[in-house]
This record gives sequence, C-alpha cells and structure tokens, in this order.
Amino acid sequence: MRCFSSAPLLVALTMATAATAAVSPQGTLLDAQEAGWTSSPAGTYRMKVEVLGGDCHRIIADLHVIGPNGTEHRLAGIEGTAFLIADLGRVVVLTHDHPAHIPDRIEVFDFTGRRWIDEQVFAMSDAALSSDGLGLACRTRQGVLLLDLATGGKRLHPNLDPFAAGSAERLIGALPGESVLHIYEAGEPTLELALESRPRRLHLDAAGGELLVLSAEELKRFDLVAGPRSVVHRAKGDEELRDLAVEGKSIRIGLRIATPGRAQGGELIFDQHGALMERQVGEGRDLPPSIELGRVGDRTHVPIPWPIAPGEQNPVGNTYGEYQNYGSSYLHPGVDAMGDPGQPCYAVADGVVKAVLTTSGTWHWRVAVGGASGGTSEGYLYAHLDESSIAVNVGDAIVVGQYLGDLVEWPNNGFTHCHFARIEDSGTQWYGNWLCVDNPHPDFIGQSDPEAPVFEPAVGGDLLAFCANETSNYQDPGALHGEVDIIAHVGDRILTNWVCTVQELRYTIYRAGLPGFPLVDDKQSVRFDMALDTYQGGPIDPFLVDLLYKEDGTCNTNGNYNSREFFHVLTNSDGDEIYEASDAAEAWDTSALGDGDYVIRVTAVDVAGNTSVDSMVVTTANGNPTAVDS
Repeated sequence: MRCFSSAPLLVALTMATAATAAVSPQGTLLDAQEAGWTSSPAGTYRMKVEVLGGDCHRIIADLHVIGPNGTEHRLAGIEGTAFLIADLGRVVVLTHDHPAHIPDRIEVFDFTGRRWIDEQVFAMSDAALSSDGLGLACRTRQGVLLLDLATGGKRLHPNLDPFAAGSAERLIGALPGESVLHIYEAGEPTLELALESRPRRLHLDAAGGELLVLSAEELKRFDLVAGPRSVVHRAKGDEELRDLAVEGKSIRIGLRIATPGRAQGGELIFDQHGALMERQVGEGRDLPPSIELGRVGDRTHVPIPWPIAPGEQNPVGNTYGEYQNYGSSYLHPGVDAMGDPGQPCYAVADGVVKAVLTTSGTWHWRVAVGGASGGTSEGYLYAHLDESSIAVNVGDAIVVGQYLGDLVEWPNNGFTHCHFARIEDSGTQWYGNWLCVDNPHPDFIGQSDPEAPVFEPAVGGDLLAFCANETSNYQDPGALHGEVDIIAHVGDRILTNWVCTVQELRYTIYRAGLPGFPLVDDKQSVRFDMALDTYQGGPIDPFLVDLLYKEDGTCNTNGNYNSREFFHVLTNSDGDEIYEASDAAEAWDTSALGDGDYVIRVTAVDVAGNTSVDSMVVTTANGNPTAVDS
C-alpha cells in the first residue's frame, strides 16, 4: 500500500508514525494481521481460512487455528459460507442457502471437529460475535437472534439496525428509522438512549457498562452505570466517520475524506480512556468516474445500463429463472454479470440506498437501491461487492451511473460476478427479504450476444423426450399415446463457457406434410419474466421449479459449477404467461388424434433475440383410425 500525501489531507490527518493505516480508501477498517487471518473478539485465538473449493453458497475450507502459547489446531474440509473464531475455543460456521424456504444454518464446532450446536434460522444476515467472544448475534426473518455459543441458549429481539452484542445476554440496537438505542438484558428491555442522529456502528463492552456509538459526525462514549456521556472524536473538515472496532484496549475509527474524484481512508486510534494515540493516513484511490447515463427512475422494462462496464455487453454466468442446485433446487433470482476482481460496479437508476448488508460472509455483501419513500417501491440489487470498497451508506441518494463499490474476488471457479436483480420491498430500510419483480436482463442497453441457443438430444439421439403427463413414465416417440409432456434439452452461452437458460421457448405441432395446418400453433412454453420470491421463501419459486424443469433419472436437470443441463417441460403452460397450478395439467393429448406421423417444431430465443429452431417427427398410436389428408 502507499500513502497519499496531498497537502489538504495532511492538514486533517497528521501522521504520527510512518506506518500506513489498516483502512480502505472508503474508510472501512481492515484486519491489521497477516492477510487471511482473523482474530476472536478478545484476541484469544487467530484463524486462517484456506479455501479448497465450493459453490455459490458453500465454501469448503481447511481452518488453521492458533491459540494461547502458540497451540495449533486444524479442522479439515469444513463446509459453510462464513467462518468465525470464538474466544471459548469454538469455530462458528455459518451457511446461507437458496431458496429462502431452506433454513440457513449456524454450527459450532470444537477443535476436534465435534459439533456442539446446530441451529437453523431463516434469512440470516449481518452475523457478528459478541464483544466477549462467547455469543453470536444475527438478523433473521423473525428479528435479531442472540445465541449463547457455550450453552446453545437463544433469545429473539426486535429487528434492530445497527445492533451489537456485549455478551450472550446483552444486546443493543436501534429500531428502523429511529435515533433511539434500546438496551436488552436477558431478552428484556432495560434502558433507552436518545441520540442526536442515527448511529452507524455500535460497540457494547463485554461487561455491559460502556457503550460506543459512531455516527457520520462523531464517536460518543456512554457510561451505562454512572450515566455520563462524552465525545471521543468529532469529525473535522471533510471527514466522514464510517467504521468502528475495539481491539484489546484500543479503539479504532475508520474515516473517509472525499475530494472530487478521489477517496482517502484514515484511521484514528484511541486508548481505552479515549485519548488519541495515533492518526494515520490510509491508502487513497482515484474513484471510477460516474457515468453519464439517461435517468430511468425505478420503472420496469425501460432501458438500463449494465451494472459493470455499463457501455458494453457483459458476459453472463447465470440468467434469470435459471435452474440451480447447490444442495437444493431453486430458480436463479437475478442475472450474474461476469467481471474481474476489483472491477467497479455502478448504479443503473436513481434512488436511495435501502440496504448495505451481507447474508453471512465475505463474499456476499450487497447494496440495494430503491425508491425515496418509505412505502413500497421497486429498485435494484447489486450483490457480491468487496465490503471494504462499498462507497455508499443506507439513506444516501443515488444517481444513475454512480459508483457503488468493487466486485469481490470469488473464492472458487473464477466466478467473480455482480449478481443483479430488479426487486421490490417496503420501508425506509430493507433487510434482504425482497421480491424479484421481473427479469431485468432484456432491458440492458447494448445487447451484442453472437451465439444462438443450442438444442441437444433429450434422450439418446432424439431431440425431444416424452412421458405420460406429470409422470416419469417415458414413452417411445414412435408410439405415443394418451396425454404426454414434451421435454426439450437446450441452453445458451453469453460470451462465456457457462451454459445458461434461454429466455423463451415455443412449440408448434402439425400433421406430417401439412405445415400450413398446425394443431398447436407457436404456443409459448415459457418466457422468463415472471416474479420470483426466492429471497422470501414463498410458494412461487418451488412451484416454478417443478412446473418448468424436468428432474428425474432420464431428464436430469442440473445447474451448478460442474454441470449445466436444462430439460424444459414445454407442455406445462397454457401460453398466457401466468403460471398457476392448472398449467401442470396441460399436455399434448394424442388420444383425440388419428394415428400417424406428426412434426413437433421447437423454437428457443435468447435475451438478445437470437433464435434457434429444430424439429422431430413422432408417431401416435392410440388405436385410432390413421389420419388422412383432408
């Protein structure tokens, strides 16, 4: 790292030593230890996570722990989304999953690999250890959970943001939209503190007697026993206070000084009494310029730029509504625009920052931007950002083309990407339980995908597969009878080697030799532009998985890093783009037809409008008189 030495900055931050501060240009405090190592809150243990592999939601890693007097422990092949080390000599493993009706998981292991706690929660986010290192606090769908890592005891509190735990019994936080802190002891509210402005960071000491409150303007200390409060530091000049950490007997503040076109981080270090010990300059960065783009507001289906490299077609690793299975099946609730580690991400529309949160780990930080009101509004999600690069705060006004942060380096398969979605939620602040209202992919400006979708044989050498309606009883295409489902195997590549789901499928059926007299005329099977409640754990997502994709031993749909095979049930739709229970009963009823040869023509269209058409001749055999030309 290098020090930025412009004169205006050094007026505000005079370096006490030659060392560069452990802070990002955006004012996020960095771990001062060797790269890859983290510490327990009280500093009893250090842990390094060595990633071996994994998927979108689970990382497989070896955990290397160093304890008091240099004692070492290793846990091999641990699977999870995030890994924390607690001061009681336990490893906390957090696993976040899709869809949201599958619970997230909190596991606690000792150093022998024995599991002591296995807790399931829904919609986990912003998990953090208590300051005594013996408890874990996280947001869930029901509220903020405080879990005792020694006993497994748990208490549920209201939805607080921000929040901080001093121990497994003490929690403090603010209710959404309030500038009042609520302090809980053993689950019961014991004290309220009114603040002048809404806090950004909180720290409650292990004993529960001292509270630190950081806002953009100042850091305050509260003595919860004796009652007095004091200002530890008030921002100067262009300083914006953005981060807070307590390490041993030191208090660290991360701040940002923004000048036109540049961000500069700084770090202030105080002793336990609040006396300033060091002012250090962090690494500076020339900011990616905001991009001049037309404003589109939050309306759906209007042209929008790509969230990374806005002026050009981005490679795509996963499309909207694409089947995925990393332990459980769901439809992908967004578009994965592929990029490089550290690549800038930009806002595609005006709005207000509604959320800055992680769904449990380093690789899952996200920003949501929605409408200005506290009611229901639409907005956009930008996920998988590097936490230390995030340049915005909840409540900030955003303009189209504004820089939000950088892509985090994905830990496996080189799959660095921005997960982008059009979402809807309500309230002044959002917490991740949003609805995906539709597919934003067709709305990107500058679609330039040269490859059309590709059909592959569904069974053996046959283009299509056939089974009795809503069963896995497959039929010979030379002797179809009764009501049958038609299954197509097709995929699309968008400037990458990753196979994705197509945008639209249609099919036509006609008597062989009579293409001008179709029995089924260009009927739509699916167009991936429906709402998805994958983040909410609602009924839509699992219903659509079963309706639109075939999952059995013959036509085995797969969607992960190792296999991308999409088998679409063409006949499970009445063609009106409203997907409901009655669509599952739809089928090609061959029983009403004269026995004979029929042509099934299938059309696949990708998001850029590229079209592929293929066909197959089949024979019906219901014992009906053979069809003759009229």
